[in-house]
Amino acid sequence: LAMGAKKFTLPTNSTKTLRCRRNVPYSAATEALSEGVPPAATKHDYVQVDIELKQYGAFTRITDVLVDLHTTPVLSDINMLNAEQAAKTKEALLWGMLQGSTITYWAGGSSTDSVAGILDYDLQGRAVRTLNANKAKKFTSIVTGGVKQATFPVEAAYICFAHTNLEKDIRNMDGFVPVARYGSQTTIHEMELGTVDSVRYVLSADLSPMLGAGVEATAAPALLSDDGSNIDVYTCVFVGMDAYGTLNLAGKGVFTPVVVPVGQPSMSDPLGQQGSVGWKLYSAETILNSDWIVIAEVGATD
Repeated sequence: LAMGAKKFTLPTNSTKTLRCRRNVPYSAATEALSEGVPPAATKHDYVQVDIELKQYGAFTRITDVLVDLHTTPVLSDINMLNAEQAAKTKEALLWGMLQGSTITYWAGGSSTDSVAGILDYDLQGRAVRTLNANKAKKFTSIVTGGVKQATFPVEAAYICFAHTNLEKDIRNMDGFVPVARYGSQTTIHEMELGTVDSVRYVLSADLSPMLGAGVEATAAPALLSDDGSNIDVYTCVFVGMDAYGTLNLAGKGVFTPVVVPVGQPSMSDPLGQQGSVGWKLYSAETILNSDWIVIAEVGATD
């Protein structure tokens, strides 16, 4: 999800809140001028968005016995799991923020509990028409993730983020082109599935559905239901460029490992038997323009 975000960096030792502004576009000036009479002045204004950094983190306790005697590379495994946990934390924060968007369509219904259909070509068309009408910008460049971030150009398109359980329905949409048939077109992410017209689909199993939130399973027997009572509802997020943003602290990287090694005696641990391996990160995420985000709540073909 961070791939589709506008990136901001806050200098250290400055403040914890970044104030962003965007211009309010001028409307067309269609009134003819009267001779010698100046028109009314056009008022210039901004929409202001404040992004506040917050800190997140976690750790795992270790002991000297674990370090000295365990036959498996425990510390390496913990380091790997910590990195995955930090990434999942960032993803979960972005996912929760995006689901607070205000423009929502429901497949086969008019609310979450009435969802009874799947993501199809018509529903995508509604999302795209809305983004076009709101003058959303298509992605023409993507910022890669990781410690070293770089921008590379892509063919103009909107991005839809969705759960991997929707793969079958997306592949069945009219005009679907898988990444294997892109030719010279560059993929935007290793989890990109393909494209339909002006939308590129990126899927992840971490974009959790709302289990049992749709209609009764008997009313939509072809759709997935975790509990067998009501169908599960999946959120598809269609976004334009610069629709949402993330804020990081300069010099801190994606996350910071924090290690307290065993063997360091203290008043609370006189023999130095305990230690910990953890991580922490600074992060903030916000919607910059809610008109450039469209949510489609759908079921998934079983």
